[in-house]
Amino acid sequence: MDSPGKNRLDAFIIVSGRVVSLLIGIVTIRVTTSILSPTEIGRMSIFLTAIGLFAMLLISPIGLYVNRQILGWEKSGTLRRNLALCAAYVLCVGLLAAALVAAVGKFHVFDESTTSLRLAAIIFLGIFVTSNYSSFISYLNLFRMRLTFVALNNASRLAAFGLSVALALSFARTAELWLLGQYIAQFLFFAAAAVMLFRLGRRADPGRDVTFDNIQRVARFSLPLALSVLFSWAQTQGYRFILQKEYGLETLGIFFVTFNIGVTLITAFEDVFTQFYHPIFYSDVTSDDPAKRTAAWNAYASAYFPSLLMTLLFIGSCSPFLIRFLTAPRYWPFGMLIAFGAAAEGIRILTSAYSLAAHAEYKTKSLVLPSALSALSAIALICWLPRYDLFTGIAMSLVIAGLIGLAALAIEIRKVMPAAFPAARVVQSALLCLPLFLLLWIARHWGLSGNYWSLGMLVAMSAYFVAGQLLFARAWLKDTL
Repeated sequence: MDSPGKNRLDAFIIVSGRVVSLLIGIVTIRVTTSILSPTEIGRMSIFLTAIGLFAMLLISPIGLYVNRQILGWEKSGTLRRNLALCAAYVLCVGLLAAALVAAVGKFHVFDESTTSLRLAAIIFLGIFVTSNYSSFISYLNLFRMRLTFVALNNASRLAAFGLSVALALSFARTAELWLLGQYIAQFLFFAAAAVMLFRLGRRADPGRDVTFDNIQRVARFSLPLALSVLFSWAQTQGYRFILQKEYGLETLGIFFVTFNIGVTLITAFEDVFTQFYHPIFYSDVTSDDPAKRTAAWNAYASAYFPSLLMTLLFIGSCSPFLIRFLTAPRYWPFGMLIAFGAAAEGIRILTSAYSLAAHAEYKTKSLVLPSALSALSAIALICWLPRYDLFTGIAMSLVIAGLIGLAALAIEIRKVMPAAFPAARVVQSALLCLPLFLLLWIARHWGLSGNYWSLGMLVAMSAYFVAGQLLFARAWLKDTL
């Protein structure tokens, strides 16, 4: 266990890093919506959806297994070998995905303006570069190399932003060139992280087996996860193909931008919390005592769930003001989608938190049924609700489907681990957020919608939110810091 002073320094580094990252993200959203048209953003979302299918289905389950094992690999001297095998596996997935997508692309499933060769290149780079980049950077944090992790993460975001803008303005304002800028920057920083991790790894003993762990054990852990994340992809990303076909790329682009603002903001909160807490959780959950693993998850939920709800309510109350500063004017009428995006992502995060209990017990089969229910619900609802109100109907479909899957997963997890939902603390956090909605009502009632009033409301709400988070988190912060 690290000293309180070390934990305080870690918390300061991570929070400061995430604040910088969030500011970069805010500028990126504003600039992207100004440079790229909604149609090009819609095309980019389709490319990312295709990449997400292969990444979630074939890479994410293995990545979760690596997170569970990587600290043990370093102790046993097998880190270098296993990381090299992981990178080689991602390379093979990227080549396979590129070949399959190129073949399908001949039937113009994606976009008639994109050639098969160009599409294959985008998919390959998105899988090989982005998957390895995000994995290797996150491994630095699991080894508690906090400052290095934060520095590389933010430097890569700045480099990606700069390269994307330069390529788009110098050549053409297309989704392909914007993504190419991202991939060039990510590859450079993936290489830097790989060098650091390989230096960290010990040399294996000559007589020690250094193959990629026990294949059967990996398969038992990963195959149910692969099926689960396939359903998750259908729910959280696959619907974009339906929107493209039924309503066009421009509609998809508008929805993607505004809905994803809420997703991005919640993800920023998730990153702050998990980057600090996951190394602690994975350290505690490696115990052979089931009672200690249960206690580790319950402590995690008690700290995480109330704080997450507070963040959701904060973003929801601020959404009418946020849209004016984060996007170009053409997106301002759709600010309500920020709240829906935050809600959907919050539900996804809660689902992931419950999934950690299954990961801890190596009982990943329990994730399949809830994710299937959620995916089928999302597809059915998206084919129905948008007929009544296009954008709100799409957003509500994703939120309702997420709730169905979360409820089913909570029931399943109770069979695996006696996980306790921190109901009292969640209710307290909700009550603490009531003044935020009072401020929103005042702004709406008095018609305070100009830029200066919106900025003032954001400042007031943000100050209250930060104070509330610190006040409410003081118990677990005292224990860990």
